[in-house]
Amino acid sequence: MNDTTKKSYFNHWFIVFGVLGCNNLLICLLCNTAGMFVTPVMDEFGWSRTAATMYLTLFNWIAAAMQPLVGRLFDKYSIKRIMLAVIVVFGCAFIWTGTLTSPWQWNVYGVIYGVCAGFFMYLPGPVLFNRWFKQKMSLAMSLGGIVTGIIGFFLNTTLVASIQNVGWGKTRMILGLVTMIVCFLLTLLFVKDSPEKAGMQAYGADPADGGRSAGKAQAGGSDVSENAKAGGDVPAAEEGFTYQQVWKCPAFYLVLFYGFLVIILASFSQQMFSYAEAMPVGVEAAAKLFAALSIISLAIGPVVGFMYDKIGGIAGNFIICALSTVGMLLMVMGNGESLPLFYAGYGIFNVIMTSMTLGVPLLVKYVFGTRDYSKILSKVTLVLLVSGGVANIIYAQLYDISGTYTTFPVMVLILAAISAAIVPLTSVLAKRSRKKFGIS
Repeated sequence: MNDTTKKSYFNHWFIVFGVLGCNNLLICLLCNTAGMFVTPVMDEFGWSRTAATMYLTLFNWIAAAMQPLVGRLFDKYSIKRIMLAVIVVFGCAFIWTGTLTSPWQWNVYGVIYGVCAGFFMYLPGPVLFNRWFKQKMSLAMSLGGIVTGIIGFFLNTTLVASIQNVGWGKTRMILGLVTMIVCFLLTLLFVKDSPEKAGMQAYGADPADGGRSAGKAQAGGSDVSENAKAGGDVPAAEEGFTYQQVWKCPAFYLVLFYGFLVIILASFSQQMFSYAEAMPVGVEAAAKLFAALSIISLAIGPVVGFMYDKIGGIAGNFIICALSTVGMLLMVMGNGESLPLFYAGYGIFNVIMTSMTLGVPLLVKYVFGTRDYSKILSKVTLVLLVSGGVANIIYAQLYDISGTYTTFPVMVLILAAISAAIVPLTSVLAKRSRKKFGIS
């Protein structure tokens, strides 16, 4: 059955379920849980943390190298067909890791992981939502967090218990199989390459111009293009910098650096179980914390998405970074001994996780416009993936050299403060570049 016969029942918001399959659930279930398996693997085989996590560095760098190719493939071929193949390959590789016994095997998996992650990690969600939504894009991007939040509530405590009862190997095999089946079905049923191919127009598009632009912005109900001309924080439809111009814009390099720092900060979540286990608060406290945050994120995702739609990507990113800085300051003050400061500190800091899927893509959109959004975003995601590999090295080396996890929160606090300072500076430099290139 083709898309034309299905268009009578297909709805713009169904894309949220499709992105869950080809992006959100893969990350939530198979990527974000990586830190839970590191210590059990280290304990069983006696490896250093650097050896046990080297595959994570490989995956990030290979995924980064894939970004230019992935962007071109998404523009030329069907995202749906590509992602169905990627889900099967990655799912099978993840299941295979349950049998691995040496670092070189994990590094081979890291290569496969990297190739697949190049497709599913950052690009499919923003690209699909940018095609399907001219209005309420931020809200649409945030809705997947409700589902992953519910799953996360049960996931962390379930995996901890499973690893203790049946071992890390069987746990990974079961997790990989279930995730592969669910993601394949969601992608098959709910991913459509574009509204035009489904015989539709993008949500909020103006029928008068063929669906290419939104008639009104979500911020204050004003016309998007008029808001942009007035210097507001909402980009006009199909306006902004060209791909060639951004390379001559200082704000572009600040956005790249900002994305780099965001991933370093977010990667702290993968160190939390090891950090908590080594500190007086204990690993059970981390499991309870992550379970609670999964429920809290049911509200955080839509609220953050609504905030971005209302105040824009620049102010929104600044608020997120400022909150993360305050949260990490509380963790540093608690020093792994105070449960209240541990819970409150990381709970507040955890809002930085929304920057990976919402903050950075929306900052790109609000700073540089939508004219060459996909091309510009693909370069930013390249840096995000490179920084993921660097983050693993930084955390692993910091632990191997110091022999303690107490230095982690201090480093994260400093980087969070720097990130908060970068956002307004990016806005100032972007406005200067707009005047230079005559962009309204």
